[in-house]
Amino acid sequence: MNSRRFVAKQAVALFAATSRAEILGTTLISSTLVAVAIYGLWLTSRTLDRASPSAITRDLVPPLAIGLMAGITAIGSMLGSSVAAAEIERGTAQFGWSMTGRRAWLAFRTLPAAGAAVVAMIPVTLALGWLAAARHPGVGSADDYGLAGALPTLRVLLVFCVALLLGLTVGRSMAALIGSFAIGLTCMAALFLAWPFGATPSAFAGDAPNGSRAVGTLYRTVDGQLLDLAAAQRLAPPSVDPVSMSEWMAGAYEPVTLAITPTQLDEVMIREAALISSAISVLTVTSLLVVDRRRPR
Repeated sequence: MNSRRFVAKQAVALFAATSRAEILGTTLISSTLVAVAIYGLWLTSRTLDRASPSAITRDLVPPLAIGLMAGITAIGSMLGSSVAAAEIERGTAQFGWSMTGRRAWLAFRTLPAAGAAVVAMIPVTLALGWLAAARHPGVGSADDYGLAGALPTLRVLLVFCVALLLGLTVGRSMAALIGSFAIGLTCMAALFLAWPFGATPSAFAGDAPNGSRAVGTLYRTVDGQLLDLAAAQRLAPPSVDPVSMSEWMAGAYEPVTLAITPTQLDEVMIREAALISSAISVLTVTSLLVVDRRRPR
């Protein structure tokens, strides 16, 4: 009974020990992203009578996507870096380990903080989802990929787990915060570069349908063979110099656009979600192994 009471007190103490700066920072970032999304909704509502209601918000989406990546990284880093590192740094972790066991000690600190990260993302994903629906009514768009749905929350949890593991390893909150923020930004960039995560793009003669994202271009010969840029250029006659290469290719080949269409976005999302979930699982298991072998200060 005493151990149960201790565990309950520890769970409550976690909220009391949470830094006001972390709470304020998380709230500020979440509120800023929501405010930008609402601003985009307001802009879109003013152009509903135009042929392209999303035109006025087109320039808003790229910086919003970049801001979302930075916000996700900041929220995950702030909430995850001090979960375990703060007590290890103060030298009080060993007392908790002796009362509840190391893994239970870690669980009762990690789960509420991870829940706070999820809660912080709820208004963000809702607002961004409304913005995406307003910009492209009735159909999805690759332009809005990753702005709404479950992906932002999964990305926050990925950075959170990175920060948690780093905090357990180095045992210092500030070092874990800075390191996890840098690693988190690297993860966000890697996810961006890995898009569309192995999904097979569709081929279109000329431009792809609206809402698609081009991922490459091939060149079709007169006999129907598809070539990449290097292969197509190798077939050019010796008389074609680099200056006239583009003109020659325009007459010799039919360009074929490779693109991910709106109907393929669900497949891409599932692939990314599976990748992030696998990474979270690996980081969680690694954290459990590290806390089992962590020496107290």
